[in-house]
Amino acid sequence: MSLGTLGTLGPLADEILERVNFTFATPSPLTLYNLEAGDELLETTLVIGTAFDDAAATVAVGTVAAPNLVFAPADTNIGKADCQWVSSRKYEIALAEIFRLLLTPGGSTQGAGYVLFRIRRA
Repeated sequence: MSLGTLGTLGPLADEILERVNFTFATPSPLTLYNLEAGDELLETTLVIGTAFDDAAATVAVGTVAAPNLVFAPADTNIGKADCQWVSSRKYEIALAEIFRLLLTPGGSTQGAGYVLFRIRRA
């Protein structure tokens, strides 16, 4: 194996890669993952495939203690289809915490996406 192919192997053994889908009808808050003390949130991607059709619709990704930790409603525009936002900022988790998505769909009758994230377990 050449060094140039190492990036295609996927997450390391102590890392978890998760994808959680959601739609305009998903109950909120949506638990994405139960984080343990010492875990590291390495990267988070929010993808909107189908636009939410209410201009007031918003989404936030964070924890119970910090609902906007990764993405605040002002960071994204879920009224646009085929968009993604990436946060490569690392977050070290000091205490057990719930990683979650807060969705406010307003009067949307459509809208769908997913959150893809990578965690290094303690």
